[in-house]
Amino acid sequence: MDLKNAPFFYPRIFWDIDVEKLDYEAKFSFIIERVFERGDVEDIRRCLNTGFILPAR
Repeated sequence: MDLKNAPFFYPRIFWDIDVEKLDYEAKFSFIIERVFERGDVEDIRRCLNTGFILPAR
C-alpha cells in the first residue's frame, strides 16, 4: 500500500513502533489486530473509508 493512501492512526494505537517504517502490506494482520484492540470506532471507520480493509468479494 502506498503511504499516501495509508490511513492515519493515532500514536496511542502504535506507541511502540515507528509508523513511518511500518510495511502496511507485510504487517496487515498486525495492523488490523492492533486497531481493533486499541483503537476506537473512528479508527476502524478510518480503515474502512480509506480502503485499507477491503470487503470480502
